[in-house]
Amino acid sequence: VERLKRHRAGVDSAAVEAALNDIESAARSKKNLLPVIIPAVRVGATVGGISGALRRVFGTHSPNDDIG
Repeated sequence: VERLKRHRAGVDSAAVEAALNDIESAARSKKNLLPVIIPAVRVGATVGGISGALRRVFGTHSPNDDIG
C-alpha cells in the first residue's frame, strides 16, 4: 500500500492526461496504439486510464452484442 501511495504521489498528472489524449487520438485515427500506450505507461497511466481512453473511442463489448 505504501509503495502504491509513493507511486501515485510521484505521477505527473498533466503528463498522464496528455498521454491518454494521445491514445484517444491514435485510436480515432486508427493508428497503431502500442507506440502511444508504452509512453503512457512510462509516465504513470494506469490500465484503467488507458482502458477508459479506448472505451471513449470504441465503446464497450457485451457478450449479448454477438447474439443474432
